[in-house]
Amino acid sequence: IHDVARFMDNIDRAYTDSHGILSANVAGYSTEAVAQHTFALMFYVLHKLAYYDHYVKSGAYCTSAQFSHFEQKFSELDGKTWGIVGMGNIGRKVAQIAAAFGCRVIFYSVTGKSSCTDYERVDFDTLLAESDVLSLHCPLSDLTRHLINKETLKKMKSSAVLVNVARGPVVCDEDLYEALVEGEIAGAGLDVTST
Repeated sequence: IHDVARFMDNIDRAYTDSHGILSANVAGYSTEAVAQHTFALMFYVLHKLAYYDHYVKSGAYCTSAQFSHFEQKFSELDGKTWGIVGMGNIGRKVAQIAAAFGCRVIFYSVTGKSSCTDYERVDFDTLLAESDVLSLHCPLSDLTRHLINKETLKKMKSSAVLVNVARGPVVCDEDLYEALVEGEIAGAGLDVTST
C-alpha cells in the first residue's frame, strides 16, 4: 500500500493496528463522483443558486413586474482560470471537465513531484492570484495543513470561488469565515470542514 497513512487521517490507525484490523486506501474508487461533486459545489456558489431558489420559492418572482431578476450577478466558466491543488486522479478529472467548459487550467504541486504535463504548472502565489475557481484535491499532510489561511486568502481575487473536497484542515475555517464576511473572496463550496 503506497504511503497509506497520508490518505487515511480519518482512521484511528493505532487502534486498528493494535486490534489486527486491516485498513487500506482504495485509490480511484470515487474519482468521477468527487469530480462531479466539485462542480456541483462550484455551480451552487458561482450561480448563486441558494439566493435564486429562495427568491422563486418566496413568491417574489411571481409578483415581480419584471420577467427577469438579476439582483445577484453570476457568470459563465468559459474563459475563466481554474486552479487546482492536488493533480492526482481526481484533480486530473476536474481539470478535464474544467477544460471542457472552456477554462484555462493551472495547478500547483505541493510536493513538487507531480508528473502531470497536460496542464500548466505554476507556483503557489500565481495559482492564488490567477484562479477564478480554486479547487483542493490534495491529501492532508504537514505541507497542506492550513494551506489556505488568512495570508493565502488575501492573495486571491475578490471574485474567486474556493472549493474544498480534500480534507477539512487543508483550510483554516476561521480564516475562511473572516475572508467570506470581509468579501476577500466571493464564496466557498465545502464538502468538508476542520471538524
